Amino acid sequence: MYIFKKVLLMAWALLLLYTGYFIWTYCAEVINSKSVYEAWRTNYEALCLYEGENQGAVNLSAEDGAAFTGEGTRPPIMGRYASLLPINEDLVGWITIPGTAIAYPVVKTDNNDFYLAHNVHKEPARGGSIFMDFRNTGTAEDLHTILYGHNMKDGSMFRDLMRYKKKDYFDKHPVVEFNTLYAEMKWEIFSVYVTSGDFYYLETYFPTVDDYGYFLESIQKRSLFKREQEVTVKDRILTLSTCSYESDDARFVVHAKRSYDE
Repeated sequence: MYIFKKVLLMAWALLLLYTGYFIWTYCAEVINSKSVYEAWRTNYEALCLYEGENQGAVNLSAEDGAAFTGEGTRPPIMGRYASLLPINEDLVGWITIPGTAIAYPVVKTDNNDFYLAHNVHKEPARGGSIFMDFRNTGTAEDLHTILYGHNMKDGSMFRDLMRYKKKDYFDKHPVVEFNTLYAEMKWEIFSVYVTSGDFYYLETYFPTVDDYGYFLESIQKRSLFKREQEVTVKDRILTLSTCSYESDDARFVVHAKRSYDE
């Protein structure tokens, strides 16, 4: 009986140690992630301010930008990215949704797996990064550009997208600001919904205009709320995708169209 009690106490002690270690490592990772992205926000905002005050005087030339993008035929890269690209050459832009906690660098690599579990410094991290679908070009000039991010319980990454499940929030926060390396862009939200694996909303290639039109019609029909807004095959759209918890494979999706009233 004594031996049994001793073994039981040892088991409880090991369990407490393991639980404590798990909680400690999780909290340390959350703190590190918040610190990393807060530093990026501070840097980005300061660079935007400097760029505005100097009328883009620090823009990278097409030749200098080619060192990061691998292409010298695109427009000059905006100056705000001059000191950010050397930190991570996978950077393709910045996303902000005014009135929310969403304000992050956007990265892109040759797959949709790496940045699920790595932060913008390419360090292992549960929260990952906000990243663009590898099939996209990176300029947001595709018909359909897709950005992914985790729905983190600490409120980070794409957690605030969950608030679009309420109509009042949908009505009051209609705009996404997604800027590429080359241009500032605003996008008007027209559809939000929960879906599962039975609906493929991640198509990036449309063989015909009719195919694209059918896709646009299908994603508008699914929206939880309606907005008096016309979306046509002439529009380019941006999709934000994150996990939801209605089922094992549930996703929450936000669609927005490019606005040219900028």
